[in-house]
Amino acid sequence: MGHLGFSYVGFIYLIILFFPNIFWIKKKPIGYAAESENKILKLFERVGEGLVACTAVIFSDFNVRLDTWWSL
Repeated sequence: MGHLGFSYVGFIYLIILFFPNIFWIKKKPIGYAAESENKILKLFERVGEGLVACTAVIFSDFNVRLDTWWSL
C-alpha cells in the first residue's frame, strides 16, 4: 500500500465528484451567501479537498490490477 504513481481510477473519481460542483455554480439557491459560513469549517473543508485530491491521484494502488486474486 502506498505505491507512488499516477492513478487513473483516482482521476476518474475526482472528475465524477467535480460534476455536482458545476451544477451548483449554475443553479445556486436564490439568496445564498457564502459569507455566513464558518471560517474554520471552510478552512478544514479546503484542506481536506486538497489532501484527498492529491492522495487519489498520486497513489497507484487504486488502479485495477488483473494479476491478483482480489481483482477477480
